[in-house]
Amino acid sequence: EIARDRRSVHKFSSKPVDLAIIERCILAAGTSPSVGSEPWTFCVVSDKEIKAQIREIIESKRSDADKGYLTAAPHLVLIFVKSSYGSKTDYAEEATSIATGILLCALQAAGLNSLVTTPLNCVRLGKLLGRPASEKLLFLIPVGYAADDCQVPVLRRKPVEEILVK
Repeated sequence: EIARDRRSVHKFSSKPVDLAIIERCILAAGTSPSVGSEPWTFCVVSDKEIKAQIREIIESKRSDADKGYLTAAPHLVLIFVKSSYGSKTDYAEEATSIATGILLCALQAAGLNSLVTTPLNCVRLGKLLGRPASEKLLFLIPVGYAADDCQVPVLRRKPVEEILVK
């Protein structure tokens, strides 16, 4: 039910979200399988000025981009993966993606809304947040409550018969 009801939200309310809720959700994400490597770093940005800088960096890549959700959402979670090819973390991006899926379900279970984005200008964002060059930004997820006037289109999901092979 939690995964079924999760939907991407592009319009967030200004209602505050307790950072402790986000931390608990990240703790759940950290239980993801990773061959013991845990190659992820979750950066939570709540500061309005830094969120504005992130928005400016992302919007600068495309002139038609309006990413208002980056400053409207109370928190942004940027998920970085440590690159270390040739070790037991060869599957670092896969493990980090699984952790991100767990995070999305945990956020939904906590009553929060989110939007999964894969931003451009990842290097600039990493530098802004002081991340080492050995980390790559995989996802940027605005988190908060949907605005009252947020419209989420009805989405038809494929039935199990179309996605499951027995």
